[in-house]
Amino acid sequence: MNSVLKLGNVIARGRTAEVYKLAENQVLKLFFDWVSLISVQQEYEITRVAHQAGAPVPQVFELIQYENRHGIIYERVTGLTMLQLLVSKPWQVKKLCYQLAELHIAIHQIPLEGMPSYRERWLSDIERVPNLSSEVKAKLIATVIQIPDFNQLCHFDFHPDQVVFTTRGPLILDWMTACNGDPAADVARTNLLLTIGKPPDASWWMRTLADGLGRVANHYYLTRYLELNTSVSHERIQTWLAPIAAVRLLENIELEAPQLMKVIHKLLSD
Repeated sequence: MNSVLKLGNVIARGRTAEVYKLAENQVLKLFFDWVSLISVQQEYEITRVAHQAGAPVPQVFELIQYENRHGIIYERVTGLTMLQLLVSKPWQVKKLCYQLAELHIAIHQIPLEGMPSYRERWLSDIERVPNLSSEVKAKLIATVIQIPDFNQLCHFDFHPDQVVFTTRGPLILDWMTACNGDPAADVARTNLLLTIGKPPDASWWMRTLADGLGRVANHYYLTRYLELNTSVSHERIQTWLAPIAAVRLLENIELEAPQLMKVIHKLLSD
């Protein structure tokens, strides 16, 4: 199949992959050559299982290799992302971020057996973070260990650019990082992405806009989430922020690193 595969134009590009049009109803998410086969297989399997469980995700068809890169063939979904709507219609930030919270809660209500656990992954990841002392790593690991394990579906990269509004409703993309875990940890990750996350290849102006809009978006998102899911507390979300920030450092996003380090040291010193 690889030798006869005809790729259309690149229709999207992210940190780990490019998306090509294949047919009227299919796209190929082609990962860059530095992304491991294990990571791609994990995204394929988790998306397949999540789709079968009724999560709002695109249908996944096939795992392939194209030249020296791994890829996944997905159902083609069309529509604006929530991020595009936030940028073009910022006056709708409250409505959209309430919807972001409601979608997140819907994910967290799906129990899945056989999913990888966040716990083992993060314990390993924290050990690999550079520029953190062994004392700080020990405190972060203790935080991860002390919180009870959960058996609920978490996305762990959930933000407005992952939500696409289609004719059959909003769908959520990019499930490579999904696993079983504490919903509060998933909310903490979204909190950091909204307040610290930087759009890739964005201009100074777009980064400034993202900073301001992100803080407002996070306020409405957290307000709605905590209102609807009373089993998650603000305090538990705060407990998770330092480990989440440490794991985010491994993504080597230079513009975010100083703020992430501040989050880690401030929370551990409180």
